[in-house]
Amino acid sequence: MLCRGYQLGHSSGRTFLDDSDVSEIPTYDLASHGLRRTFQHNSFFGELTVLQNAVAAIVRDFSVSLPVSLFFPWREAVSRREATQAASQLLEFFGITPQYHDKLPGDIPYGVQRLLSVALAYGTGAKALLLDEPAAGLGGGDMKQLADVLVDLRRRNVALVVVEHHMDLIMSIADRIVVIDQGVMLATGTPAEIQRDPKVREAYLGRDE
Repeated sequence: MLCRGYQLGHSSGRTFLDDSDVSEIPTYDLASHGLRRTFQHNSFFGELTVLQNAVAAIVRDFSVSLPVSLFFPWREAVSRREATQAASQLLEFFGITPQYHDKLPGDIPYGVQRLLSVALAYGTGAKALLLDEPAAGLGGGDMKQLADVLVDLRRRNVALVVVEHHMDLIMSIADRIVVIDQGVMLATGTPAEIQRDPKVREAYLGRDE
């Protein structure tokens, strides 16, 4: 999705995820149904390391009940080790190598921070990821690495809904694009159709002389 300008308005309709109507599910509970999102600005636990942030994102899937924790503490220890191992594997899948795992998020390169945002949203698996300008502030090799990660997610059958201004990124990962200009839908179609659309070319590239 390419957006230029926003306008607040009313919404209507129903939302389905894997044929299940999730329209009435509270926002805070959507993640448990596989619908997760990133934010335009990075949001981390600043006092935790990169690896600890990843553990925090997935620990719910490895936690044990309070009675088990009290009477079988070794089970909790095993669960923590499994969560740490899974968190490390999650980071490496997203191209965040071990050299960054023990650093604070604020001490790693910005491009790696953007990858970390997507990794934490994905967690132990997502059916659909809503990405709000994941390429903000990126360029060159960082943009290419992000594109490769998003393509890999698609290969894992993760649905991606991306709001983004960088046309190169969208063209490389999307199979269908909606172009919004000042809050109004300007065009929709495949990347090839969007590239040929004269309204899109005028809005984003300027009127041909």
